[in-house]
Amino acid sequence: MFPQGLTDFAAGLAGIKGVTLNSFNGGIRVRKVLLSDTGGFPGVSLGAGYSYTNFNAGYSLTGFSQDLSGFTLNLKGDLNMKATVHSAGLDLNISKKLLVFIPFIRVSAWYQWADFTGSVKDFDASIVNGSTTVSYIGQGGTEPTASYSLHNLSLLLTGGLEIKLGGFVLTASAVLDPSDLTLGVETGLRGQF
Repeated sequence: MFPQGLTDFAAGLAGIKGVTLNSFNGGIRVRKVLLSDTGGFPGVSLGAGYSYTNFNAGYSLTGFSQDLSGFTLNLKGDLNMKATVHSAGLDLNISKKLLVFIPFIRVSAWYQWADFTGSVKDFDASIVNGSTTVSYIGQGGTEPTASYSLHNLSLLLTGGLEIKLGGFVLTASAVLDPSDLTLGVETGLRGQF
């Protein structure tokens, strides 16, 4: 989580006004063991999860002025962007403990839906030479908004290795999306009690 209060504090120290910047990411994952890792047989488990991400950024151009070779450019308006992403899915995991090492493979199906919006509100621009306005572009009270929504279902194949270090687990894995053959690499450290 990156709260707006932290942005307000930092912008206040820098003497900048009109900045919006905040984000939140949260989720939950649960796993049920179907077959225990015993003897020469690997463990098999079924998992489910959900995550939510929200990101907001914006800037108010109130009183923005820039000198341009004897002319002055004046801008005002609000620039805003917002993204919201939801992901939910299931996975089947096969793993085998070998001392402190746990190699695993996983097949996952994840559905993702996301909304992205961007807007410019009350944008005005003028170029001034002394007391004369050379040019003026204004949109007054209009608010053009760009929106995009994404909905997709992905099948993911993952292979990796976990290393148990006391109450912590270090994970390294590679993820393949067979639909477009994209490959991702992940590393992580988690507490496990």
